[in-house]
Amino acid sequence: MLHIMLLEGTPNSDAEQVLDERLQPGERIALRGRELWIDYGQGGAGGTKLTRAVFDRALGVAGTARNLLTLRRLVELTA
Repeated sequence: MLHIMLLEGTPNSDAEQVLDERLQPGERIALRGRELWIDYGQGGAGGTKLTRAVFDRALGVAGTARNLLTLRRLVELTA
């Protein structure tokens, strides 16, 4: 259940730390520039505490998230 959130701008400097505090067992995140990689682990996105509101407050910038399969298909369509 790997998702990538593409951000419209630079996120808050403490965003990754704030989001780390909300992670459930098995979940992982990585903030790289204007991309937030989210691995929901075995529980999937349905059981996470990483809601849209949590992302908005922590990141301080808008973004859109897609799972890796969808993102790959979008890249193929634009190539």
